Amino acid sequence: MKFRYFVLPLAVPAILAGGLVGAEKVSADSLTGELRSRITDTLPDSRVEDINLRGRPYIVSRFNGEVSTAYLRLSPPEGVSTEQLLVQELDLETGKAERLTFFVTLPYPDGSAATPVLRTDGSYTGFGRLDGQKVSYPASLDDRRLTVRPTAGAAPEAVRVPAVSGLRVAQSWAAEDGIHVELTADDVATRS
Repeated sequence: MKFRYFVLPLAVPAILAGGLVGAEKVSADSLTGELRSRITDTLPDSRVEDINLRGRPYIVSRFNGEVSTAYLRLSPPEGVSTEQLLVQELDLETGKAERLTFFVTLPYPDGSAATPVLRTDGSYTGFGRLDGQKVSYPASLDDRRLTVRPTAGAAPEAVRVPAVSGLRVAQSWAAEDGIHVELTADDVATRS
């Protein structure tokens, strides 16, 4: 008899906690699936390889019909080493994302690998060193063609980027693994 009075108060919170964990997992899976679908429909030339969803608790995000932040690894197009996408403030009801940011890495052309010039805190600047010379890597976007024209050394091949209305170059910099370019677009309508 006494055992029942002791176990019952412990079992109820454990059952509730288990239910919340399960509901959180179901909500995360639902948000991830809907985000994958929207990005696949919006960027038909890209394939989503991985999604890192942020913005817990997912139950609240699912209830509000929003994805606050998500990082997606996309299959890179030809001529690109890596391509990542940051989705911010996606309203699942309207399909509008406050911002999409693409991070594209272009490999250095043969013989043109630069050593990044870093700030004192270790973050990248827009410059690299090539054969003792300080080099910048300005990027431009014209009709879905991303072009980087370094101030010295060979330029990488121009590459096609996703067709996103309002996409623009935010910044570019030299890193150990290549030339990184950040492309961003605001108020993007996604399709489902």
